[in-house]
Amino acid sequence: RFLLDTGSTHTAVSGKTAAAIGAPVVAKTVMGSAAGSRQTLVVRIDALDVGPITVPGLLASVVELEGIAGADGVIGHDALASLRYTIDFRERRVVWWPIDARVARGSALELQSSHGRFLISLPQRQSVLRLVPDTGAEGVIIAQGGAFAGWSLYAIGGTPKYCYNLLGLQRSIIEG
Repeated sequence: RFLLDTGSTHTAVSGKTAAAIGAPVVAKTVMGSAAGSRQTLVVRIDALDVGPITVPGLLASVVELEGIAGADGVIGHDALASLRYTIDFRERRVVWWPIDARVARGSALELQSSHGRFLISLPQRQSVLRLVPDTGAEGVIIAQGGAFAGWSLYAIGGTPKYCYNLLGLQRSIIEG
């Protein structure tokens, strides 16, 4: 049983699962999370089948998932980036779409990859609004202005914050 985590950069599997599928160790890496950093093994998974979709040649970190009852792994952005899917919260399901399926104009927003995360660009009259569609995101969500004047909405540690910059002389910050 795998969890789908759109906020996780990489896919991860438990040591037990890696051994059960015979996934060979191909590297060691340092994995960072909110709990800190630690060294972990990386295994190669020849193919990961998710519903009707197959993700070939996946590298996954080996982590212990004791805090997630019954989970054998976490499917992250590295596996999801090449797939088309809709998370339907009302029906509590994930709908997988064929890569070549047509989507009605106006019913979907195009995702653009930027520095390891997705952005949605929405053209405005005189600029482009860039949004991060990720509940686990950190950093600027939307901003107007610059170093000497303007405002920004951003998230740090899961806390939304709004900053108003008055000519670089005074900054007012409101936290959610």
